[in-house]
Amino acid sequence: MPGTELQKAVDDGSFELPDRWGMLQELMWMLEEMEGYRGPFHANHASNYLPLKLRLPRDRQTALEMLRAVLAERDESRLIPEWARRL
Repeated sequence: MPGTELQKAVDDGSFELPDRWGMLQELMWMLEEMEGYRGPFHANHASNYLPLKLRLPRDRQTALEMLRAVLAERDESRLIPEWARRL
């Protein structure tokens, strides 16, 4: 948002958004640290490159395996394309 501290940091170069792979890496790190969490986990907004709708802990390992595979392969065809992210 214009006029915010974050916008100023973007403008001066002290903050840079991660690329698609960085965002997926952050999502994986988040799930890795959520061991023991019980309940829903949704990362299925239209802006997500790889939408997830999980029930933890049941779906945690499957989601981590999928994220690891996508990050290793770097196959963009598995991701939501930029035009479909509605940003």
